Amino acid sequence: MSESMTIARALRTAKKLAGQIAERQNRLRSVCSWREGVKPDFDFATTLTEHDAAVADLTRLRVGIARANALTTVTHRDV
Repeated sequence: MSESMTIARALRTAKKLAGQIAERQNRLRSVCSWREGVKPDFDFATTLTEHDAAVADLTRLRVGIARANALTTVTHRDV
């Protein structure tokens, strides 16, 4: 994820990614065990790979947001 975006858009994207991560964590918890002979609802390996990719994206995005906030200054009043 190396595209340029506004801080507001980055925050919305971070919230969306956090939701996707939570959903995948729930899926991973639910497929830890199942009855023999019954196929699980989700493929564990695929869901884990998607989860890890989303966590990596969110981490990079949060670092970018923190950098942008650190470099941004706001003048409230002329002093």
